[in-house]
Amino acid sequence: MRLPRFAPELWRPLAVLGSITALALATRPRLALVPLALAGATAFFFRDPDRVVDAPTGVALAPADGWVTHVRQVRDEYFEQSMLEIVVFLSMLDVHVQRSPLAATVLEVRHTPGPKRNALFGSSTDDNERTALYLDADGTPCTVVQIAGMIARAIVTRVGPGDRLAAGERIGMIKFGSRTSLRLPLGWEPLVDVGDHVTGGRTRIAARRDDRPGESGEPLVVDKAGSRG
Repeated sequence: MRLPRFAPELWRPLAVLGSITALALATRPRLALVPLALAGATAFFFRDPDRVVDAPTGVALAPADGWVTHVRQVRDEYFEQSMLEIVVFLSMLDVHVQRSPLAATVLEVRHTPGPKRNALFGSSTDDNERTALYLDADGTPCTVVQIAGMIARAIVTRVGPGDRLAAGERIGMIKFGSRTSLRLPLGWEPLVDVGDHVTGGRTRIAARRDDRPGESGEPLVVDKAGSRG
């Protein structure tokens, strides 16, 4: 039987909860159920299953598990161009690990402090604390943004400038959920719609239009938002 995989960030809170559980067992055994339940819930939140990645040329994979809340056109300040943005809301039940949508090289990782508002409030979280990863996917500019929320108060980024990433490779996590956004050039077409549930490193979320039969490669302008985020 193969043991489940967990994010390395699990072990510190698990050690604390384990110590509290041991103390409770030695003094007031009935109270041990509380930290024990919290330890189980924490382990569930930090699960990090291995996934088989299938990433054809010209196809981007979902950077995170969750529900698609926005498909829109935005201005990317780093690449200084308008880009297609697909936003994914991570619920408490989703895996909280983020993955690279494409095979790419990390150009820059930029952390921006800010408030931690509830990610369910949509545009009100546009200035939330975040970490943006700017990638060069063999000439294709790509941005992945990890966004903190009211519950998801800690962003972990495990890669840095110069790192070469495989499509679907783990790049970090947002502890306890919130939002992740993916930005691609306007010559890319979304393969998902608002309300769809996607799986990080597995769901094909966008495709380059000139790689699709019969497509002209002209920019696709979209602007859709759902009630989840």
